[in-house]
Amino acid sequence: MPDGVRARIDEIVPTGLTRRRGKQAYDEIHRRDSGGRICVELDQSELVSMSFLDEIIFSAHMDGILDRVVFVTRNPDYVRKLGRVSHIRELEVRRLVDGKPEAIEPDPGPQMTVAPPGARPPDGID
Repeated sequence: MPDGVRARIDEIVPTGLTRRRGKQAYDEIHRRDSGGRICVELDQSELVSMSFLDEIIFSAHMDGILDRVVFVTRNPDYVRKLGRVSHIRELEVRRLVDGKPEAIEPDPGPQMTVAPPGARPPDGID
């Protein structure tokens, strides 16, 4: 890719499971940055956590380069996690689809309801 950089996560860090590893991955991606598109390939990694992805996304946002970052994945679990981070951070996160960047739909995740103070569980639930 002449106008940018491709970064395979599995070649940068041994695991994509922690925020610390996300920072390590981001630092290496940022070091390789040539000013063009930054493609972050996830699919070769066995596991990628939300905190790992959040660290890469947040760091790229803070450095002002998130608009050039696209994630390359076909894994629906990774797409869901990217959507959750997008929703939580209120940032546009993109992935590469058929060679073109496409925004990932922000995913609010499961909705939880909180019982009011003093509420009792329904009958039959201990």
